[in-house]
Amino acid sequence: NIKNQLFKNKELRSDYRNKIIFLEEVENINDYFPLIDLHVLTSSYGEGFPNVILETLSNKIPNISSDVGDAKIIINNNKLIFKNLNKYDFINITKQVIFKIKDKEEDFYNYVNKRSAELTKEYSIEKMISNYRKIWDF
Repeated sequence: NIKNQLFKNKELRSDYRNKIIFLEEVENINDYFPLIDLHVLTSSYGEGFPNVILETLSNKIPNISSDVGDAKIIINNNKLIFKNLNKYDFINITKQVIFKIKDKEEDFYNYVNKRSAELTKEYSIEKMISNYRKIWDF
């Protein structure tokens, strides 16, 4: 949100600054998915399996993330993972991805669409129920 110190840095005050919308917690994120160009997870600890990355990527929203929990596994692209608490790494990766989005770079969106399809299949409700039943012998 707007209180995040990383976003107050001079490096992020550019032409992109007025294109970033800061939100507090929202009740129904599904209403916002069509409006999101890029999801950024900046957690430095406390994430096991960040569902928000799975949710946004499954909805074909590009992601970048700090190196926390299973973010690398879900995103499956080290070029989209920045070092925890390293503002320069964060800014560099963010700028690169913003240019890819702005230019509608085909390879980048092919990756996003492919990863979305993989995640939708891998973590479908049906598959999760089946795995649950296998584990608990239903």
